[in-house]
Amino acid sequence: MLRAAELNQWRLKMALAWEDEFEGTSLDSKWTEYHLSASCSATVADGVLSLAADGPTDAADTQAMVFQINTDLPDFPCAFEVSVECENYLDEDPTPSDFSFYIMYANAVFSGMLGGVGVLWLSGGWVQSRSYDTEGTRYKYDPVPYTYGGAILLRIYFGSDGVPYVAYKGETDDDFVMMDMPSFVPSFNGETNMDIMITGGSKADDQAHVWNVDYIRKIDVESGQAIANSFKGFEDIKSFKGFNGF
Repeated sequence: MLRAAELNQWRLKMALAWEDEFEGTSLDSKWTEYHLSASCSATVADGVLSLAADGPTDAADTQAMVFQINTDLPDFPCAFEVSVECENYLDEDPTPSDFSFYIMYANAVFSGMLGGVGVLWLSGGWVQSRSYDTEGTRYKYDPVPYTYGGAILLRIYFGSDGVPYVAYKGETDDDFVMMDMPSFVPSFNGETNMDIMITGGSKADDQAHVWNVDYIRKIDVESGQAIANSFKGFEDIKSFKGFNGF
């Protein structure tokens, strides 16, 4: 059995793992890596997590994914931010391949995306808010145009009532742009744990894509500033061979 000090250290790592700045040489063991095909990969180098996918080679829509299951959800209000860049990004030629950032109910990812909220960035011209109900039904709002080039900041906020909403910020935006939400938005009121997931995809009729994630971290809602990351270990990669719901 774990000694008390070891158990507390493990709990701290679990609580802070979603604040990772990818500064090591591999994913931390609290992240699980999943591929929809052999062409996908999730690698860490030079402080960047790269999600690569090649739909045309696979002749199928494909996706690289990393996620955490049943990790701590901080007290409300709170916010989470992802910084991501896309190779092969073309504003003038929008494509259907996408990057997504989701926060779900605890254990929802394993059970088929049963309850959660997310924001989708299509490679070339669009950002979209999405949600899932507890039956696994997906809802989405009309995408909004995005023409700031191949980099973006994505945020998921939770108000004091536990209701989530999403926002994005481009290079020339003065502040985050709050997005209209789908017709159904799940409340996280009373929830103490969450699943958190990021994906980078490539459609069969598009081209290969690499999505480079600089960090994922908690944001102080009052100041809008990042909360300093105190977890730096990135040692082990885990692979997950079965997936219910994708």
